[in-house]
Amino acid sequence: MNLSDNVTTKVLTAMGLVILTIIIAFFIFGSTFSGPGPDLSCGFSTGCIDLVVETLIFSPTNPVVGDTVTFTALVKNIGDTAAGPFTVNMRLDDELIGQNFRIDGLGPGQTVPVESTLVFSERDAHFFHATADVNDEVNEPFVLNNKETVVFQVR
Repeated sequence: MNLSDNVTTKVLTAMGLVILTIIIAFFIFGSTFSGPGPDLSCGFSTGCIDLVVETLIFSPTNPVVGDTVTFTALVKNIGDTAAGPFTVNMRLDDELIGQNFRIDGLGPGQTVPVESTLVFSERDAHFFHATADVNDEVNEPFVLNNKETVVFQVR
């Protein structure tokens, strides 16, 4: 066996393992597994609720030490059925920003903003996260789009 045959064998073995992993994941997760893309079942069926964090905004966009920064998350129901009550939270790194926000419900196509502010006393990079339905109170077929994250720097 020469070097080329050895590389080909390793590549084919790796490809086989990837395919086997996909097959096993399909059997474990079945039709609920939709991967990291949009849930197509909402587009082809009725009675679907799909809460998303549509947009994350922080202002000013280039904060400096001493600035009061306003954090806003826009949460939208992109499904065709109204969602009942649920909770949204926003986090800076791992710390809750402000409070958990209780949303009474959200109709199809409706958007609700949640907002909080912080004053920064140190220069640093941060992760701003928002999660819709953080307590899994709403029955959704697809939840990977319930959280959004942006990174920013305080100068």
